[in-house]
This record gives sequence, C-alpha cells and structure tokens, in this order.
Amino acid sequence: MVGGRQGDNWMLTADTTPPGGGRLCAEYILDGTKIKLGTGEAAEAAAAVANDISDWNPFKGTNVDVEESPCNPWTIFKPSVDGAFPHVVWGMQATAPLPLGAIHDLFRKAIANEASPLLPEFSPATNMCRDDVLGFFSLVISYAKRASGVTRDNSPKTIISIMPRTDWTNLFNQVRQAVPGSFYELVKVLACYKHDGRVIKLDEKYCEGTVEAPKPNSRMDKEVFSLKSDGESKDCSVQEWIQSIQDNHSPDSLSKADEVIDGSVGGLGQALENVLGTNRAVPLFEFRKLAGVRVANMEDKVTQAEQAIISYHHEFVNLPQLIKQDEALHLWSQTQPVLEDNDGGRNPKV
Repeated sequence: MVGGRQGDNWMLTADTTPPGGGRLCAEYILDGTKIKLGTGEAAEAAAAVANDISDWNPFKGTNVDVEESPCNPWTIFKPSVDGAFPHVVWGMQATAPLPLGAIHDLFRKAIANEASPLLPEFSPATNMCRDDVLGFFSLVISYAKRASGVTRDNSPKTIISIMPRTDWTNLFNQVRQAVPGSFYELVKVLACYKHDGRVIKLDEKYCEGTVEAPKPNSRMDKEVFSLKSDGESKDCSVQEWIQSIQDNHSPDSLSKADEVIDGSVGGLGQALENVLGTNRAVPLFEFRKLAGVRVANMEDKVTQAEQAIISYHHEFVNLPQLIKQDEALHLWSQTQPVLEDNDGGRNPKV
C-alpha cells in the first residue's frame, strides 16, 4: 500500500514492472476478491478512487511512504505541476472469468476492427470447430509465434493484451477432449497460417507447401521464451511449454518460467470461477492496455468494462458452439488482437 491510501474495495499500490531501478508505477487496485460482477461495487470503488485522486492532488515533489519498502520515502515525479491530476491518463486493466468462446469473439472483433471495452483502442489484428477451441488456440498461436521476441525484463504478458491468469494447463483442460493426438504437432500446423486482413495466406516463416496442403518446417522447434531479470534467467522452448500442457503439468512450463519476471502469466494456477448464474467454471484472464482513463471518466469506463464482461457471460452461458470452417479459419494466423507496445507498464493503472 502507498501512503496509507485505501477504502472499501480499493487500495493504492506500487507496481515494479517498469525497467530500471529506483522507480515504481502507481496502481490503484479494485479488489476483485470482494467485488462481484453485476453488483455495482466496481463502479462505486472506481468513483471512490477518482475522489481520492482529487482529494490527494499528487504532483512532482510530493513524498509518500510505500508499505514494507526499505527505501522510504518515495518522491512523485509525474504529474509535474500542482493541480494537473485531472489530465493524467491512467492505464486500465480488467481481470475477470470468461469462457474461451468469449476470447474467440474478442479475437474476431480485433481482426474486424470492432470496438470492445476489453480491447485496446488500437488493434491489428477450421471443418466444424468449437468456439472455445478457437479461443484457446488463438491465444496459444499468438504466444508461440512471438516467443523469441520477448525482451529482457519483460514478461510474455507483453506479447498481446489478453493474458491468461489461470495457468495454460487448466485452460487446455477446458478443451482437452476436443483436441486428440499430439498438441504440439497441431500447433505447428496452425502456425502455417496468417491473415493480412483480407485473405488467409501461408506463413512461409513456419511452413512450406500451400494453404490447402501446408508442410510445417522446423522453425517452431527453435522458438524459445528467454526470460531474464535481476541476474536470473529461464529458457522455455515452445515445444517444452506445449508438451507440459499436454502432460497435465500445473503450473505449465511457461507459467513456471514467468516467475523469473513477476509470475503474472498463469499466476493464479488452477483458479476458475463460474459463469454468472451457472455452475460452469471458466478461466480467468487479464485484459491489458485498455483505453486510458482520467479522473472524470473513471467510473464510466469501469462500468463499461464490467458490462462487457457480463454480456459475454450471458452470451456464452451455454456449452461451446460449433463454428463453420470459413468463419473460423482466419483466426489461425500470426495476427493478434492486441500487440503490446512494450512500454514496460510505465503508465499508471487502475
């Protein structure tokens, strides 16, 4: 906790995500362990946070103590002038349980450039197949194809803005019975496809042959997450990661490796929560890099994000649905819904 600032269902904390010593990122946390969907408690907590910022009026030169820090006091360096707090843009994230079918729909929206409170303002971008299977593999392929691009002191969570908080093995358990055979060999085939916003193409980085008859090469075998921070390092190949999921290891190899950074990816382990009004347990995800918020619209933005989550709970209240091949195939691509800009999380967050 920072400066003793807390209230009902909220607290000001400090995030160590930004690279470089001697700096922290202010982060207001709305307590999801207490706040329940659809109760209005999230909006109330957001309004209380906005009021706290207004009452506090933080600016450059203000000193604060960070609980359990040996380096107190800490000095605020942004915003730079007194009274500037209404103009500060706070980065926003949302963590919630969602069916994998909803994750598939978010990929679809991103590629179609459709807006959602659970997507950033910027976006990039199968025979009968279940929507939850599509959602799961959309995540896996997005992470697998960019494994080698994760830079020092960065978590794999910077790959795209949808981060599993439940570990990958327990995500896979949602669709395991629908994925027979070798999981890794299937990943290599799916990596053969990319989408340019209009048509499906062969991704020649990972494949030879044609779109109709792809022949995976050995490139995926060389993809490795090399995670390094504060003198610690951990390498995890995509093949090792996928095999650990198929072997039902919890945590999986990637979630385990991310502990070198901050343990965010899959950090909640086997945690599942029920779809509203049902006994259907689904994984938890964190939606990152959402549109920034200011004090004046903080409550409204939190309400919009909550309503988007509730809408998905209603839309996907039933078991997964089958999707036609021509509606699904575009998702097996290197385009992700939301590429991170790798700013290291420097923006304040709520």
